[in-house]
Amino acid sequence: MEITANLTASKVRRNANSVVQRHFFVFALVVGDMVALALAFTLAYLVRFYSGLPLFADVEPTVSGHLLSVVYLVPVWLALFAILGLYTEHNLLGGTREYALAFNGCTLGTVLAITATFFLEIWTVSRGWLVLAWLLGFFFVGGGRFLLRRAVYALRRRGYFLSPAVIVGAGDEGQALAYQLQTWQTSGLKLVGFVDDERPAGRPVLN
Repeated sequence: MEITANLTASKVRRNANSVVQRHFFVFALVVGDMVALALAFTLAYLVRFYSGLPLFADVEPTVSGHLLSVVYLVPVWLALFAILGLYTEHNLLGGTREYALAFNGCTLGTVLAITATFFLEIWTVSRGWLVLAWLLGFFFVGGGRFLLRRAVYALRRRGYFLSPAVIVGAGDEGQALAYQLQTWQTSGLKLVGFVDDERPAGRPVLN
């Protein structure tokens, strides 16, 4: 079996840095989720206690209590995201699975927080605030991941966040697949050649 490949030195270096790029992306996801949750909890606090909506009882807010809740809840929700696979590569940058997992993570975090209020007498928190935090948390987390995904797609067009790939067989089906990958610039795959036992090494296939 022979592999035909045509890579420039710069592209080889980019592929060698793919692991670093992926670690940086996961780090950006964690930071983005942390900021998104902090914003969601804060906005939920403002709506719950200062909007004057008749849905909520008139309760005197405590800023210190809110800050303490955020300090506890943000790390817990991030841990839940990690357990559910929201920082695992195969769940990212494709389809709706990532958003579904984000919704499940926010929902589970809210349920655990509400459950904790029944068992931890020293921690009291507004359930209306938690419901708002749940909705806003998913909105901000999902929105942040949507923007990061678009940023990665743009970088993929410039040669970053790509995984090298070879196609087994350089016949009509293999060439059709290669053409599809060449035109699908956000697939995350960089075609480097074909594996074929009927073509000599070095023979060009689809440029």
